[in-house]
Amino acid sequence: MQHERLRIPDKIFWGLNVLVLALTLVGLALLYSSLPSALPAHFGFKGQVDAWTTDRLSIFLPSALQVVFTALFVWLYHHPEYSSIPGSIMLRLLADRRRQLITSILRHVLVITAVVVNLLLAYVTFGGMSVALGLSAGLNLAMLSFLFGLILVIHLVYGVWLYRLTQAAVAEHVAEHHG
Repeated sequence: MQHERLRIPDKIFWGLNVLVLALTLVGLALLYSSLPSALPAHFGFKGQVDAWTTDRLSIFLPSALQVVFTALFVWLYHHPEYSSIPGSIMLRLLADRRRQLITSILRHVLVITAVVVNLLLAYVTFGGMSVALGLSAGLNLAMLSFLFGLILVIHLVYGVWLYRLTQAAVAEHVAEHHG
């Protein structure tokens, strides 16, 4: 796929991604020295700590995942054909304008998903530090549910939209070439 310029909404969402990632990493760096030796290692279903550790990896892991996932989302944004191999095969069959529209929507879904994933991992990072510092008893289940639910809603809404666009494009392609 050829690279195209970022659309304004995508620039805003990438800016939010960079901001959330930077704030998480800076917050982690600033608070690291004040963390006690016992750190939350795992949170149960209700958001309460159910395991503790002295391993510092438990605090760094969500932030490390943020960096890895952000890099993956950036790569997929620039190579949307790899986000769905059957979809990329089908995209090659479509007229340029349809292909560009569907690719643009795929990229938009990726960048929005990246923001929510970054927010989720930032929340887990700061929640873990908050518990370690004795400022809270656990993660807020409502916040976690909201963020996971938001990811599902985004994918459901955009999935239905992409499905309808794809079906219309395939029908148009079939009509042009077979009838």
